[in-house]
Amino acid sequence: MLCICRQFEFGWVSLLPETINDSEGTPTPRPFMAYANFYAPEDILVSAWNDIVPCAIIAGKTVGIVSIITNPVASLGIFECTFKSCLIARLGWHSDRINVSIGALQLYDQITHYDTKNNDLIISRMSS
Repeated sequence: MLCICRQFEFGWVSLLPETINDSEGTPTPRPFMAYANFYAPEDILVSAWNDIVPCAIIAGKTVGIVSIITNPVASLGIFECTFKSCLIARLGWHSDRINVSIGALQLYDQITHYDTKNNDLIISRMSS
């Protein structure tokens, strides 16, 4: 049976110290993205996706985005235990056929701006 992978993004966080200088010489932090990959037979992953996402959100909140970004290896055990517990309650026997990994990557093709009026972090794609 064909196994597939689907990715769920938890969110982006701007962490220093890695920055680039914009055209005016102002250091601009590069955001990090925390994510989870789910691997399973195609029929199970597609049919269970609406149960996987809420469980991933619960597990992600338990671990925390910054923990996933700064130490994904240490965060995996807690994430997986929380995720599997939720999934067992929702899916029963199918839960053992869904595997998960978590990680983080730095988005080099994104640029971060701070909206001081609304106190928001805005992340946009750089044009090539």
